[in-house]
Amino acid sequence: MKLGKITSVILALCMLAALMVMPVSAAKAELPEIVDSSFEEWGATGMNTMWTHGGRTGLCPATTTSEKAYSGSYSFKMADYPGNTERHRSYITQNVGQIPTGANIVLTARVYIAKLTDTGAGVRLIGRYGSVDGDAPFNTAWQTTATNEWVTLSCQATNNSTKDLYITVDVNSSAGYEVYVDDFTLSYVKPEIAGGDFENGAASWAFKNTSASEAIVTENSNSYLNLTVNRSYINTTVKNLMPGVTYRISFDICSNGGYGYIDTLGAPVYFSNHNTNGAWERLYYTWTQDETNTRAIRFMFINDGAVEGAYTKYDNIVIEEVEETGNYFVNGGFEYGAGGLMGWTASGSATFTQVDGGFEGMRALKVNKTAAADGKLQQAVALPESDKLEYYEISAYVKNISISEVSGAHAQIIFRPNDSQDS
Repeated sequence: MKLGKITSVILALCMLAALMVMPVSAAKAELPEIVDSSFEEWGATGMNTMWTHGGRTGLCPATTTSEKAYSGSYSFKMADYPGNTERHRSYITQNVGQIPTGANIVLTARVYIAKLTDTGAGVRLIGRYGSVDGDAPFNTAWQTTATNEWVTLSCQATNNSTKDLYITVDVNSSAGYEVYVDDFTLSYVKPEIAGGDFENGAASWAFKNTSASEAIVTENSNSYLNLTVNRSYINTTVKNLMPGVTYRISFDICSNGGYGYIDTLGAPVYFSNHNTNGAWERLYYTWTQDETNTRAIRFMFINDGAVEGAYTKYDNIVIEEVEETGNYFVNGGFEYGAGGLMGWTASGSATFTQVDGGFEGMRALKVNKTAAADGKLQQAVALPESDKLEYYEISAYVKNISISEVSGAHAQIIFRPNDSQDS
C-alpha cells in the first residue's frame, strides 16, 4: 500500500476506547533449525542425517562421544593421530539453509579444548555462505590454547546473502589435539539499550548541554538520570532492529511543573510536556521498525519558560520485541499528552477525558456528553511503503458505560484513505 492516511472517527455519548491499526501479517521470519544441534540423536542411535565431518578424515578420528558433554549425554570429538607433524584441517559442519535477508544473527557453539600442543594451532566457530569454504560473515577469533573446560564461542553478523549458511567448528593443527564440540545455536540478536538503569554511569549514552557527573544521581543505592538544564538530553542509537518488527521502549519518568520531556524515536514522533507531579510513572512507546536496522533515541528536558526548580528524571529504560503486529497510531492507547490526546485532533461538543482502568489495566479515553452531541477524534497515519501490504486491520477496544437509546446514537470507526477528510 502506498503512503496514505487513516482518519479514525469516534461518535459516542459515553465510551472508553483504545485504538490501533495493524498490518495483517508482519511477523518476523523464523530462522532455520539446526538439526541435532547437541549430537544427542546421532550419539544415541548412531544415525547422522545432517552433520558432515571433513578435513583429515582418514587418519584423524572424529565421532560422537559420551566422554564429555556440555548438555545431555553426547558431544562431537575431533582428535589427531599420534606422531602427526603435518598441518591439516578437521571440522564438523552443517548446512542450515537460507537466513532471512537483513536478519541480525548470533551463532554460538560450546567447545572443550582438552589438548592443543601446536603453538600455531587453533579452534574457531565460523559461518560461511554457499559452502564450507565460502564467504565468512560469521567468524570468531582462533582459540589457541587448551581450555580444560567448556567455553562459549559466539559471533554475529547481518545476513546479506541468499545463499545457504554453513555453520562450522574448525580445528587447524600440525600436532596433537583433542577438541569436543556441543550445543550449536542460531538466533536473532536482540536489540538492547545499554546503561538504561544508569547504574554504570554514562554507559552508551551521549550527553548534550549537561554531563554524566551533573545529571546522574545516586540515592539509596539506586542511580537515575536527573535533567535540570533547559534542552539538555541524552541520546544513543539502538542497533540490531529488524525491519517490519514491532518494538516497545518503556521507561520510568518523574517530572514536575508540566515541563516534562520530549522523547524522540525518529522524527516526527514526540512526547512533550508530560507532568507526573513529582511521582514516578512508567510510560511506553511502541512502533514498527522501518527498512533500517537502527533507530535513534533521545530523552530530553524542556523548560523554555525558565520555571525555577523544574526537572525531569528517567530510569530503567528498556526495549523489547512485541509479539503483536505493528501499530501505526501515535498514542493509540491514549497514554500520553494533555488528557491523553497527544497525536489526536478532537472536535465536536463531546468531552474527551483520559482515565485509568483501560484495556489490560492501562489508560483509556472516556467520551462523554450529557445531552445530544457528537464527538470526533482524527489522526492521519502514514503507512510505510516498505510494508508492501494490501490489507490493514483497524481495531479498538470499546466499553459502553451508557449510551442513549435515541435513534441514531452510535459509535463508529471510519477509514478514509488517500488524504480524504470528507465523510
